[in-house]
Amino acid sequence: MMTAFQSITEKLAPLGIYKLHNDDLVTYEIMAYSDELQKIYDELQKIENEMFIMTANDFGLSQREKLLDITLNQNNITKRRNSLLLREKIISNPQTKNNIINILSAYDIECLIDEDIENNTVHIKITNTSSLNNTQEYYTNKIKNTLPVNTKFIIQW
Repeated sequence: MMTAFQSITEKLAPLGIYKLHNDDLVTYEIMAYSDELQKIYDELQKIENEMFIMTANDFGLSQREKLLDITLNQNNITKRRNSLLLREKIISNPQTKNNIINILSAYDIECLIDEDIENNTVHIKITNTSSLNNTQEYYTNKIKNTLPVNTKFIIQW
């Protein structure tokens, strides 16, 4: 990536107005401006990176997690990104066993699913809650609010 100093000198050189040498006053003035501009460029680059899940490392992930009400007790950026991608993904397929497992994995919930088709019921057995940092009631409500309303879900911990 081009620095602010390189960008300024590259734009000024073709004009022929300034003679840009290492020890002249204009070069020192440009260096002073470019130091501050470089800080702005770097901050803008960081903001741009935080706008997208795949490049976010800090507040971009935190803001999306807060918006989606995902509270995972982990520092692994890859897992956080994957959880957000799963949670924001629009699932156009029918609610199959695998889709439900994917939806719940966005909350970092591991489970087994048993379908009772005759009674239109799905039994969800939570198998791993090691990374969960809220109550069972909290996650039960999250699951019920996330999954389709036309099916009865029985959640076991």
